[in-house]
Amino acid sequence: MTAYEFGRMLPSIVLLLLLIAGLIWYRRSRERQPISPWRGEVYGVGGWLALFVYGSFVVVPLFHIGKTANVFTQAQMANPMLSSVPGFMPYQVFSWVLVAMIVLSQFWVSNRLRTRFEPSSAHIAKYYMALSPFVVYGLDVGAAWFTLGVNGAGEEMGETVRSVVVGLIWAWYFRDSARVYNTYMRPLPKEDAVAPGTTLERREPRLDDVSAVDSGNVEGGAAS
Repeated sequence: MTAYEFGRMLPSIVLLLLLIAGLIWYRRSRERQPISPWRGEVYGVGGWLALFVYGSFVVVPLFHIGKTANVFTQAQMANPMLSSVPGFMPYQVFSWVLVAMIVLSQFWVSNRLRTRFEPSSAHIAKYYMALSPFVVYGLDVGAAWFTLGVNGAGEEMGETVRSVVVGLIWAWYFRDSARVYNTYMRPLPKEDAVAPGTTLERREPRLDDVSAVDSGNVEGGAAS
């Protein structure tokens, strides 16, 4: 297999890995549902929220790195003299810096969702997903203009539109999801409305929570 053939296969490989990673995280989130302060209602980092959070740690870096490497590989194979074009190397460096910014920023947003159960975490994620495709597009077009003197406003418009659509779908999810509302925004129930031994704080459940609930049920049955 030549490097050119591998470059053509790389997007398919990345998509396959995306699908496998998504299915694994979705299955794990379904198997380990967190304890909800409200009986029968979704709560915690599970379902589609888990897919977003943990996908940002694995899938997003893999996708952007694979996509960027494939673009430059195919461009240089189609035009071997491209490396000698003034401005190409600065543009390539900027593109990789932009990839690093995307990966690190989404990692930070997702890690905040995983560790800080407060309204600001959901608000940041919502606005990030709605605005980041436009910011990335503007930075990429500006870099092409300043380094190569090329107007790239119309390049890869299909990919840009897909990024905008995906970002808006996730922004809508963070705005209207019942799981997001219960986990980050809904006021916690009063002390007497939750199971004995359960602390009223927004965090992922621990094993001692389950033990506390079981012991409370046993004590309650003995008293009755």
